[in-house]
Amino acid sequence: MNTIFKKPSQLKMPARSQSPYFKYGDCDRANIKCSYSLHFDDSPPFRQGRVKFRKHLYAFNTLFSIFVLCVVMVACDEEEEFQKTVKRIEKLKIEAEVRIEKVPYRVEEHSIFRNYFSQINEWIVSLWDDTDSLESFHEWAEDKNISLLCSALLSKEKWITLKEHCTHNTFFLCAEEVKSYPETVLALKSLLEKETQRIFDQNPNCPKFY
Repeated sequence: MNTIFKKPSQLKMPARSQSPYFKYGDCDRANIKCSYSLHFDDSPPFRQGRVKFRKHLYAFNTLFSIFVLCVVMVACDEEEEFQKTVKRIEKLKIEAEVRIEKVPYRVEEHSIFRNYFSQINEWIVSLWDDTDSLESFHEWAEDKNISLLCSALLSKEKWITLKEHCTHNTFFLCAEEVKSYPETVLALKSLLEKETQRIFDQNPNCPKFY
């Protein structure tokens, strides 16, 4: 078998790379040797492109950081709003408890009772109608906040006393919101997640209506 040798001048040398990131070095055609180097093309067009890329990356990181910060701030604001709402309802409950034994009830007592029970109903409806608020409520109403939530709810014993004082013969003299309080508590409980409902049932401060 004959082997054909080509002259160095007949050999096809590797072409220079057109990549902006890699280049061949100079080739020595006489000795058929090429040196290769790895470097970035620092020509003005490619340098400007890298500058633009870094600016876009910086802008993206900035916007993403702002987005995360906004999400955290909104979550914190909603938690703070839940705290304020529960505290406001608890204050109304305490005022109602003071009036329960002041029979017969006058217009002022009826107004206080109606205001307290209506505030709970309105809060439940607002949570039910807003999916985002309901999800935030699920996160807020964990074990550490169940006691706080139940502190705003009238106990079953006090409600029974109130109901008895509101009833004369077969007539119920107080607002319908007072009479439907058990359904209100069950509706509030239904908004909780399953595990939180179990904690609600185990907490002695939470009224139980079954």
